[in-house]
Amino acid sequence: MIRIWGRREFWERLEARLAEETNLGVLESLINGILGRILHVEPARIESLILELLKRFSGDNERQGRLRKTVSGHLAILWVRYERQAARSVIDPWIAEPARYHDELTGILSTMRETFLAGLVGQREPGDDALRHRALAWAAAMVEAASEGLARYSSDFPNDGDRDDARKFAQLLDAACHELYFSTPARNHGRASDHRPPSVIELRTFFDEAAPILQRIGDCATPSTVYCLLQLLEFLLPFDPERAFDLAAHVLRNGGKDTGFQFESLGADLIVRLVGVFLADHREIFENEERRMALIECLEIFMKAGWPAAQRLLYRLPDLIQ
Repeated sequence: MIRIWGRREFWERLEARLAEETNLGVLESLINGILGRILHVEPARIESLILELLKRFSGDNERQGRLRKTVSGHLAILWVRYERQAARSVIDPWIAEPARYHDELTGILSTMRETFLAGLVGQREPGDDALRHRALAWAAAMVEAASEGLARYSSDFPNDGDRDDARKFAQLLDAACHELYFSTPARNHGRASDHRPPSVIELRTFFDEAAPILQRIGDCATPSTVYCLLQLLEFLLPFDPERAFDLAAHVLRNGGKDTGFQFESLGADLIVRLVGVFLADHREIFENEERRMALIECLEIFMKAGWPAAQRLLYRLPDLIQ
């Protein structure tokens, strides 16, 4: 049986339509429909078609931007899954300018969600570890670029353009954090999943690999991002309590404190719950003096913000950590 994409006439007609069509709605339908369906069958040919498409509308920034957003997920798959170097060469410059290509990068992070635990959940396939590492490396590069951009700005922005760029940097960090969170079983909250659940060793592997990304996100995270990051750490806590606490303390004393997370009621509730788990189940980690001081500092941040629960925990701390 010869499938339709195995016929020369199919490719000739598809190439002609992509080269001649001027209606973006039709092109987007072709890209998301036909190209998306056969990408895994003919990755090299699809890469070539997409690269040709990107050369179009060079004089029309709006149309070019729409086209980039439409093909960004396909390009991500072509590199992360199939190691197509030409696809990577398109996206790497986008990562270097995260404010300009914010929409494209956000789409790429969404596309890569299922690859962050490749080989650790579901049916393991050859090459899953390398696939996961490529995806995490790209996520790390995006987080680094966005963090560097956001660090250039203080609370006073000289103009609207700077404020808009800072907002895009923060949104990209938020997108990276949320995609990492939703890639894990934490998203199911006890519900049944279609995938084989990862083992303790596999989740520790993910934690090891993702920890540097989470730490960098914590440097400049806004309250929404901090909340998501702490929820992820709450899920990963049993697999490495010391690392989970150190990362939580880092985000609270840096991005969290700087952006006012301590004034959020949901944030205060989450912190009290997390500290309660650490003290009840993993008290031994506070035998380290530096970690005890970090815990006190975190609770003081919330106590100064006016939360009675944090104050009560702080006053009871000498008895709780004995």
